[in-house]
Amino acid sequence: MVFDVLIIGGGSVGASLAVSLKSTGLSIGLVESQPAKVASLAQAEWDNRIFAISPGSVKFLQQCGAWQHLNLARVQAVEQMCVWGDEGAALDFSAYQMGVSELAFILESRALQQAIWQDLTPQEHLTIFQPAQCASLIWAEEAAQLTLKDGRVLHAKLVVGADGADSWVRQQAQIMAHATAYEQHGVVAN
Repeated sequence: MVFDVLIIGGGSVGASLAVSLKSTGLSIGLVESQPAKVASLAQAEWDNRIFAISPGSVKFLQQCGAWQHLNLARVQAVEQMCVWGDEGAALDFSAYQMGVSELAFILESRALQQAIWQDLTPQEHLTIFQPAQCASLIWAEEAAQLTLKDGRVLHAKLVVGADGADSWVRQQAQIMAHATAYEQHGVVAN
């Protein structure tokens, strides 16, 4: 199979890219290693993995149609932020003082994932491979060739690695990444 864009990783980043591209007329392939999860978030416990997203990201999610699927009772606007540093240094941010309604929004990772996937159904220009494991990725001048562990071979003009911090795609492309520990701690509470 040949695609214009092949997205490897169906998390929030990869899935939202697929949703945003599905009406462009480009042929899109999405490879996700995890099986589909249809658990109802309304009955699920709170997810400790959260995102703080900017108003610009909210606008993007609204344009994709995902924001409208969120239970806004589980989304919290950030109106004020205080950041403390070493030796008593502090920064205060206020949406009111900046003349905006909010600085950011806090939402659960699982809720965002489910909202995005509600609009991610196979269509004429979108093919989803799920669950699917990548076996090899070969770069060529005309197109990249991805072989899945089940033997299927996919070709694409553009490969997007949206497969997380320990990206297999990045490793196959031999793109080096250097992690720097911030020596910081955060607290997440629901």
